[in-house]
Amino acid sequence: MGTVYNHSYLMTPSVTSDAGLPLNRLASRSATNKEPHMNAVATSLQPLESVADDLVASCRTISRHGYRLLVLLREFDLRRGYREARGKGRYATDSAEWLDARCGIGRDTVRDKLRVAYALLNLPQIEAAFEDGELTFAKVRSLIEVATFDNEGALLDFARAMADAQVAAYCRRLGARTGDRTRP
Repeated sequence: MGTVYNHSYLMTPSVTSDAGLPLNRLASRSATNKEPHMNAVATSLQPLESVADDLVASCRTISRHGYRLLVLLREFDLRRGYREARGKGRYATDSAEWLDARCGIGRDTVRDKLRVAYALLNLPQIEAAFEDGELTFAKVRSLIEVATFDNEGALLDFARAMADAQVAAYCRRLGARTGDRTRP
């Protein structure tokens, strides 16, 4: 945040957000753009370190829930739950169709998650790190393309220290060098 001069107030200083919007005008902008109401003053009630800790904890919780979704999806698919589970209309032909009909999750998305879920069965270290919330789904999806039982530990160490995009780029380069996939 910084101090800028707001021309509409005859060159009086105002505090701005990182996006360059005056904080004292965010609420009115949100209301006119039909975005959720923002109250910039309310966000300053907690100490910043507490907000940062909560943010990190929330990110890890999202990863843990993402892992749980994959485990449930894999079990549902293995048990062919889509043939027996009650729901709206007729029974589905596969898990992707079932989840699309019940939850609105696109079939390609479900198939991608299933691909990752099944690959994790052969990558116990990556699976454990995902379960603990140490990795995002994006990192895991990239890692399964090139990880083997032998290189899993080194890739995991790398992924823990890098951002999603860096892991994806590295795995693409590694996959291109090793013939696109190192696993059968």
